[in-house]
Amino acid sequence: MEQCLNLPRLIAHRGAKNRAPENTLAAINEAAKCGAGWVELDVQLTEDNVPVLIHDRTLDRTTNGSGEIKSTNSKSLTSLDAGYWFDARYKGEKVPLLLNALNLCRELNLGVNLEIKAYNASIHNTVLHTLSAVSYTHLRAHETVLELVCRLLLEKK
Repeated sequence: MEQCLNLPRLIAHRGAKNRAPENTLAAINEAAKCGAGWVELDVQLTEDNVPVLIHDRTLDRTTNGSGEIKSTNSKSLTSLDAGYWFDARYKGEKVPLLLNALNLCRELNLGVNLEIKAYNASIHNTVLHTLSAVSYTHLRAHETVLELVCRLLLEKK
């Protein structure tokens, strides 16, 4: 059976998480600088169903906030500092919206592996809103999501 994906040797986990705060635009930029062909990013929904990049169930480890992501609205969450804990030069780095991260990945010609984190939230709702963001950034007129996925896979070959 022919392999559909031509995956690169280097896929940056949560962006270049050893060089910049994980799941941030800075980590995506660093991944590209390091020669990664793809990035793996974690996606969760905020209280108002906006997909954002963050790994943990709570804000505590990687931001200056606290509490669960699913109980925080997108405006509050994206105003938090997601870089101060990593290094002083990343102070002020924000939790990115998935839409902004996907746009950056497209600009940098990076493939993306999205890991959907639902925790105790609805996986159906999380997938639906994540696909909406992916479709918004990449879908061409009159193209189905399935056609989009196939086209993106072929473009990365």
